[in-house]
Amino acid sequence: MNYFISLIKSKKITPVIKGLFYVVISFLLVFKLKSLKMWITSKFRHFDKSDSPFINGGHLTDKYIQTLSDKLFSAMNWFGTNEKAIDEVYTVISLYPTALLRVYNAFGNPKYLGFGKNDLLGTSMDLKAWLSKELSTGQFEKWNLLFSKYGL
Repeated sequence: MNYFISLIKSKKITPVIKGLFYVVISFLLVFKLKSLKMWITSKFRHFDKSDSPFINGGHLTDKYIQTLSDKLFSAMNWFGTNEKAIDEVYTVISLYPTALLRVYNAFGNPKYLGFGKNDLLGTSMDLKAWLSKELSTGQFEKWNLLFSKYGL
């Protein structure tokens, strides 16, 4: 990092290159801060235990559905994939027939850039597309069976 700073301070780089460097660094900082905000929000958005279908007799509240959607997003956002979290959501969704469509709708179409969400670049993709990009073929196949079963 010190090399880049000393290189920028030197007169060997044109002002245009310096400007581009500052734009790239600024973009990366904004991107990282947005991702951090989304991660913190998803980690600390709690729901009442009464929202859990395992406690309230099988009723899926909107808050619980949003929590499942957020958990999926957090598992796939940024670098790496948390397959354990995705499997946990899969278990709940596979037990409740109406859950998949509701989680799918709650997930929306965030932009995907190959390593997570980016509001400036990337392609808007739904839950099915995000899962297909993040999971291996074998792992995605069980999700795809659910999607097919419910017409998604």
